[in-house]
Amino acid sequence: MDSVAACDLIDKSSSRATFRLVCHQAATGDQAVSLQGQGQGAPLSNFKHHDFETELGRAEEIVRKIGLILDLRSSPIRKEYLALRERKSHRRRSFHLGPR
Repeated sequence: MDSVAACDLIDKSSSRATFRLVCHQAATGDQAVSLQGQGQGAPLSNFKHHDFETELGRAEEIVRKIGLILDLRSSPIRKEYLALRERKSHRRRSFHLGPR
């Protein structure tokens, strides 16, 4: 659970649902060395997602329970992921094509 950053319900149909589990995957040795050579002190964090399909009720229960666990255990990985998601949402809202 230490590497789990988020769990969201992403698709619902009448009887099936898909939920996404977002996990943190730290840079490996070679990646960390190349990143340090580029002047970045901390290794770049990678977030990978895994999608699962199951019955609607079961998916909702899984998402609810994982959400409760993540809320109770506020990890640095979750905080980093939420901050990244917030920055991305600000970037999308502030996008404009410029003067016409």
